[in-house]
Amino acid sequence: MGFNVGTIAIRGKPIQDIHAALGLRATEACEEDPDAPVVAAMLPSGWYQLYFNDRNYPGSAGLRDLSLEAELVFVDVCETAMASLATYWQNGRQGWSIAHDSQHGLDHLEVSGDKPACFESISHRLRTLQREEGDADYIFDIPIEVVAELTGFRYDGNPNGYPVSEFIVLERIRPARKWWRFW
Repeated sequence: MGFNVGTIAIRGKPIQDIHAALGLRATEACEEDPDAPVVAAMLPSGWYQLYFNDRNYPGSAGLRDLSLEAELVFVDVCETAMASLATYWQNGRQGWSIAHDSQHGLDHLEVSGDKPACFESISHRLRTLQREEGDADYIFDIPIEVVAELTGFRYDGNPNGYPVSEFIVLERIRPARKWWRFW
């Protein structure tokens, strides 16, 4: 079936403030792989990584607010549709966005803002693979690999596993919006 998840990596903001803003609290439970609806871990790179299997994460306005006095990198992945999105926010402003949607073609990529330094080399490498091999959607990985380069975390743990030994299971202290509702 494939991954259908969202992740937020944030640094520069106290963890308790992040949890409060998202209506979350840490439990006593931990897990080796991010399987619970919402989990989190402090990465060796210094980013605090949240992982949403329930897809109940904030929209653009929420990401903007969460990034106040902090840096934030958001990833949205839907492997079933081969769509991926990565955005970077700092101090309430979106710095860049990289999006791929295979429904617009295997070479589809929308990029806006000031691309991170690693973008060009990652894009070139994966576009070359797409041209030479063409048997997979390599462009899908461009947003994901850019974020992995910046934060040290890739949503699927490939190729070397997750950079942490366990994730803390988080629970919601207020109801989350339903991702399928549009109001």
